Amino acid sequence: MTEQLDQFMTYLFQQKLRPATVSLYCGAVRRALELPDKLAILGNEKIGASTRETYRKALFHWASFTQNEPLAAKLRSWTPGRHPQRVKEVRVLDVEQEWPRLRRAVLTHHDPVLAAIMYLLLTSGLRIAEVLDLTREQLFQAAAGNEVFTLQKGGTERLFVLPTETMRHQGHRLAETVRFADADVVWKVLCSTRRTTRRAVEDYIRREMKAVGESVGIPGVHPHSARHTIADAVYEQKGDARAAAEALGHKGTRTVERWYMDHTRRGKAASVLGTAVGEDDEPETT
Repeated sequence: MTEQLDQFMTYLFQQKLRPATVSLYCGAVRRALELPDKLAILGNEKIGASTRETYRKALFHWASFTQNEPLAAKLRSWTPGRHPQRVKEVRVLDVEQEWPRLRRAVLTHHDPVLAAIMYLLLTSGLRIAEVLDLTREQLFQAAAGNEVFTLQKGGTERLFVLPTETMRHQGHRLAETVRFADADVVWKVLCSTRRTTRRAVEDYIRREMKAVGESVGIPGVHPHSARHTIADAVYEQKGDARAAAEALGHKGTRTVERWYMDHTRRGKAASVLGTAVGEDDEPETT
């Protein structure tokens, strides 16, 4: 069984899944196969619905790997039921005031490497994991003004470009740092005796970005704040949900459209209301 699980791991990597997802699915399949009925774990209500859904996805890959169509058919018909979604408030920056102020602030950070990473997070539309997975070759190509494709969440490709002079400068600086450190990807250049793992590097970036935001009067900044802000900026610049979706690496517009059903950019409501009301017919106050 160990040899077959090793082959399954190779199969998952061939599907272009992220290493963390491969590890998660392999562990789920191993635990399911230890049971007399590998599907029994899906009916265990002591396990959260989202976790059971993870088992279902893992077993579905296993069914595909082993060409077990009866198992795949059973998995297709199973659903975990509705479960409450985690509600996580993400700070969205004001496009005209806070976003430029934060971009200027991160460039003054005492660590120029971290400054470059934070600047790309604030401007590229990439997630933190996607910035940290960039290679020096991808950075050099993008800094030269070329279009680059990189893997994103879910294992699909997305476009990575650096369209402004400052973005290209920061991308080139980061590429040179990766080359000088003889590293293959960005996250390794932030490793130290205290930060030995990728998670520690991500936590460090989150803490520093939050601290930079607080230093310029913008509390609650998170790396994901930039994605929502970029969506705001592109959507209002182009008036096009597809352009906003492409800036974030989404293949379709559903996520962006759902976001704009429940969200109005900070300051936008007041501006729209002021325009709608107008004051041409208002009497002067004395």
